[in-house]
Amino acid sequence: AADSAPDAAVSADGIGTPPPAPVITSSTHPKPDGWYATSTAIFSWKPPADVTSVRTGFSDKPDASPDQVQKISTTTFTMTGIKDGTWYFAAQYKNDGGWGPAARLKVNIDSVPPAEFEVALATPSSSTDAPKLSFKTDDELSGMDRYEVFFGTTAMGTVRAKDIADGSYLIPPQPGGEQDVKVKAYD
Repeated sequence: AADSAPDAAVSADGIGTPPPAPVITSSTHPKPDGWYATSTAIFSWKPPADVTSVRTGFSDKPDASPDQVQKISTTTFTMTGIKDGTWYFAAQYKNDGGWGPAARLKVNIDSVPPAEFEVALATPSSSTDAPKLSFKTDDELSGMDRYEVFFGTTAMGTVRAKDIADGSYLIPPQPGGEQDVKVKAYD
């Protein structure tokens, strides 16, 4: 005869085992260490069949407990109007064995663009030095990620912020004449 697995785990005292922590995902903020400009976040989870209750919470404190009981049919939560900073969404399941551990997903919001900056042609120190553009900016909250450099309407390249520590960008060979230069900064 074949053994069948029980529907829910039962401890030695006959009381069910609490459910595991939820697996939380976010379609709007998928990377916990990434920074996002959108102030609306959507969170999802898939409770096991034996779950009888779900509670959630949203806080700027990483250890805050979920305290809002949701309908058991609820498997998504949308938070709007989130202020800039680091936030945490928490969810927790309950079954006949009690409340299980809470899970948390970190969300980083930065809706303010980097500070304005100037782009200038750096003066070469000798006639044999290749020309460089000089530019640099910062973003108080999330820091700088990258710059995109355009000559006219042509994208010349993407430069990681960490790769221009001295604030200059080597200009690739160009045909003679004037060029409009645009640099976009991304935080």
